[in-house]
Amino acid sequence: MKGDGSCFFRAVYQSAHSSGLLPKVCAALRVECATEAEFITGARTRLSETIRENEDGGYVASAYRYLSKLDVDTYKLIINTMPDWLSEAFPEPPKSLRAFKRVIYDSVLEPSNWVGQIEVDLVRALLKVHGMHIDVRYSVLSSSEDMEPNTVYVVNEGETHFNAIGVAPMGGDIPNAARMGGASPNAARLR
Repeated sequence: MKGDGSCFFRAVYQSAHSSGLLPKVCAALRVECATEAEFITGARTRLSETIRENEDGGYVASAYRYLSKLDVDTYKLIINTMPDWLSEAFPEPPKSLRAFKRVIYDSVLEPSNWVGQIEVDLVRALLKVHGMHIDVRYSVLSSSEDMEPNTVYVVNEGETHFNAIGVAPMGGDIPNAARMGGASPNAARLR
């Protein structure tokens, strides 16, 4: 059985929820926010529609142009750093933008497919239009860092799994974690 590839969306939801930004994030992505599951399904659907309707700001076309111009050896090195579903669909540089886009907009709908940089950048772009930001960290926030307003923080430690970074409830004694999205013991810091 395939694993759940929705950790990025789950981390965004949980971080936005804990920081009080969930209504704004949901409005920016045009998704229902009653439950985490509805958010995940809605966010995946919104990204797929954005790509399919050519409203992705050129992110997919840019990725296609970059990958399609690489020599085979360099391409293989780079594609192996991307989600498995993409490297399996394109073991060699993609030959057409249309086919490349179709694979991405179909694959983003599949809950077991992990997101790649294209999806992260699209969420970032959709939030930015509404004055929101997403800050993807590759390590934990230090205790001296201030969290910026209108910013959803997620951590991608080891670049394999996304976790939420949230704000602990006032007066709450939550040892080691306001961590909210997965297994990493250092996914969030208390504030």
